[in-house]
Amino acid sequence: KVILDTAKLLKSDELFAGFRINKKGNKLLYGVSKKGSDLTSWRVRDIERGVDIGHSYDGVVWGAIHFHSDGKGVVYQIDQGVDGKRGLRAPFYYRLPGNLASVRVIHTAIDPKASSSYPSIFGKKVLVSENYSHSFNNRVYIKNADQKSRARPLELFAGLPGDYRYVGWHNQEMFFYTHQKAPRGRVIAVKLDKRYSKILSVREFIPESDNNITSIYLLK
Repeated sequence: KVILDTAKLLKSDELFAGFRINKKGNKLLYGVSKKGSDLTSWRVRDIERGVDIGHSYDGVVWGAIHFHSDGKGVVYQIDQGVDGKRGLRAPFYYRLPGNLASVRVIHTAIDPKASSSYPSIFGKKVLVSENYSHSFNNRVYIKNADQKSRARPLELFAGLPGDYRYVGWHNQEMFFYTHQKAPRGRVIAVKLDKRYSKILSVREFIPESDNNITSIYLLK
């Protein structure tokens, strides 16, 4: 069945900004951009009933929104014009679709010199990627999802400058696509303890070859 018809949804000056589906497959998060703006408005739709629920998430930096791993709330970044820029260092918030009072900050930039900061949440942990001086190089950290926690974040690739794109995790290993020491790309696996607080090992999962790796996904 059709769960969202953008032809009926969008006005003449609006563009479709993308969608997310939660793990249970019963809720859809979709975005709309007015006049192609990077600042977008998102709504949560009940797939079974075919209706939008709760309040919209407005002023979201393009793409910086997804369902929380708890299956209930939404994590998103609102442009705050930090330092007169697009606000890519702005905090990330958590909010239940139908409860404005549930808003809370779950992540703020770790390094004040970071030009952008983006978290991915899994369980009670947050994987953070921060870029510097608008370069492709980034630093990767793991921290607690609880903003009140004072635990020091774990940096995964300290002293190894490069670009690291998170692919996924399986059996306590986190997989990253990187050009570090590999201009054509490679995939490495970082094994952590059960608390995600200590690095146990780093291994090369897919070595660099004569061909460029253009994209990679971890499926199930």
